[in-house]
Amino acid sequence: MLYAFTLWRLWLARNEQVYRQKQQTPEQTVSIILTMLEEYKWEQNHIIPLHPDDDSAQKKKIQDQQEPPPPNWIKINTDGAVKGNPGPAGTGCVCRDNTGKIILIIAAPLGIASAIVAETWGLLMAARIAT
Repeated sequence: MLYAFTLWRLWLARNEQVYRQKQQTPEQTVSIILTMLEEYKWEQNHIIPLHPDDDSAQKKKIQDQQEPPPPNWIKINTDGAVKGNPGPAGTGCVCRDNTGKIILIIAAPLGIASAIVAETWGLLMAARIAT
């Protein structure tokens, strides 16, 4: 994974420099790669066996259990994200039918915004979809 993370971060750093005139020091790039690797290792260690007393290689990742909505309803989950506060922001939502099947996914960049603005735009997007 280190190889993949390294190539990906180098590509992103190159694009930031070429298209946004933002430079990243080699130290910053290495720090980001190591952080990504630690996060990956953490995620790989947080798995549970399919059966509590089963020590075999069969394992299942911990998953967020989403309850589907009642019949004839649509469930909409929203989220907003900001890098810094304020900073570059985005929002999005996922719509599911009563079987839990995803029927629509939307993501939108917001430019520079605060966390509360990003979250609020997600709710506004959901309200527009629902009406």
